[in-house]
Amino acid sequence: MGILVKEAESAVAVNIGGVRTNFRMPDIVSIGIGGGSIVRERDGEITVGPDSVGYSIVHESIAFGGNTLTATDCLLAAGLVTIDNPKCDPTRVQSVKPEIWQNAIKVIHQEVTSVIDKIKTSSRDIPVVLVGGGAMRLTRCFR
Repeated sequence: MGILVKEAESAVAVNIGGVRTNFRMPDIVSIGIGGGSIVRERDGEITVGPDSVGYSIVHESIAFGGNTLTATDCLLAAGLVTIDNPKCDPTRVQSVKPEIWQNAIKVIHQEVTSVIDKIKTSSRDIPVVLVGGGAMRLTRCFR
């Protein structure tokens, strides 16, 4: 997922389609958290990504009948998203312990917030655009 912050401009030349430009561009930071990001619990610590089931989410995530806990599964468990796909059964995520999906959502929120704070030029709130595969789902974590 990419995070676009209009307020912060890139200080270096930007390549667009392999062409070096002199245009001032918004700063863009990419992080390894999206809808297919794998959620793990190890020794009481929750991690989210950066590895992902990606395009195989419809086969591998718990909500789709697989065995891999994903960020999307956690958002479904929290009731933050709905997925209109006949293969997706949100009741499957009921097997996930609430403390796991709750902590996964906290980790996602902390990671995204941390990256935004690093590239902001002031402490005030600013508009941010999330882009990429999980952006639409993850924006629900910030409402």
